Amino acid sequence: MVVLAAALITAFLVARFGDLPLPGAGTYTIYARFPYAPGVTEGTPVRKSGVQIGRVTSVELLKPAGVRITTEINNGIPIVDTETCRISSASVLGDAIIEFVPSRLDLPPGNLLEDGTEIVNGVVGGNPLDVLVSLETDMRGALGSISRAGTEVEVVARNLNTAMGNNEDQIPRLAQKAERALDQFSQAMNSINEVFGDEQMRAGLKQTLRDVPAFMQEARGTLRKADEAFDGFKSVSDRASRNLENLENFTKPLGERGPQLVDNLDGSLANINELLEQLVVLTEGLNSRQGTLGRILHDDVLYRRLDNTLANAEEITSKLRPILDDIRIFSDKIARDPRQLGLKGALDRRPTGVGTKSPLLPHDEPPISLDYGGWDTGVLPSH
Repeated sequence: MVVLAAALITAFLVARFGDLPLPGAGTYTIYARFPYAPGVTEGTPVRKSGVQIGRVTSVELLKPAGVRITTEINNGIPIVDTETCRISSASVLGDAIIEFVPSRLDLPPGNLLEDGTEIVNGVVGGNPLDVLVSLETDMRGALGSISRAGTEVEVVARNLNTAMGNNEDQIPRLAQKAERALDQFSQAMNSINEVFGDEQMRAGLKQTLRDVPAFMQEARGTLRKADEAFDGFKSVSDRASRNLENLENFTKPLGERGPQLVDNLDGSLANINELLEQLVVLTEGLNSRQGTLGRILHDDVLYRRLDNTLANAEEITSKLRPILDDIRIFSDKIARDPRQLGLKGALDRRPTGVGTKSPLLPHDEPPISLDYGGWDTGVLPSH
């Protein structure tokens, strides 16, 4: 029983740590292409997130360049297309491994890779030994710089020793000056502490710092109003520009017709001057007592005579109005019955007023007889 148990344990360890698969554990194949595969051989472990999930079964060199690696992945381990297949080193000594790492943490889960899928964008990580080899030149330069810096420090120390030996008397003076400078600095700090140590001063500074945001807000409002005012000035300037353009359009024709306008204005002024001269002559004639208008204006006797003449004319006109009315009525009567003027009319016994025209006199006025040289000429209304 002990021998049988030892044989089973040995077979399990050989299968677990060797290349033999465990009984009942299946695998699937994933191919990966790389530009080169440093340190990768058959049996190189394949890991995902630091955990071994399979091994490399073959390494094939491609033409004209590149390497194709065949991996066997244990069943139940998912590989998605958003993961990157990378060759990296498991230790400082340069042991190679193949691992699957996420390309980006913020990418959503991708699709699962099936058996026989080939990855064509494999990535080769840096090898620590290659990094050390590439740093060899930089290390040489750094060591040379350190050596030169040591030499310069040695020179500076030598110069400092020389300066200290030659200026031993100046060192106490420098120390005294440094002490005075420290004392002055201490006094300045005490003064600052006295200023800022006052409770009222600190309260005022705190209040000032609290008022700074409000002051900035007011400053923004003031700047905004200033911008609005500048916009208003701009609109006013635009309007002034338009008005000047309109004025220019108005004055341009005046400038083009300037000589003609000046001639017309000169003629108008000459006419006005002549008219003023005539008005002067007229006013002089009115003011003079020799002319007719002057005598009428200045002679009271002539004025009274003219006034009496106008009054007599008005009186005569008022007296002539009834006579003219009688003449109109008489002519109307004659026109109605012309026979009233002769002997035939006097012998005729027809009523007066019966003629060729209809009577126009009102019937309510009593007729009167007029005697013109012994002849009865008709009936006229009384006045």
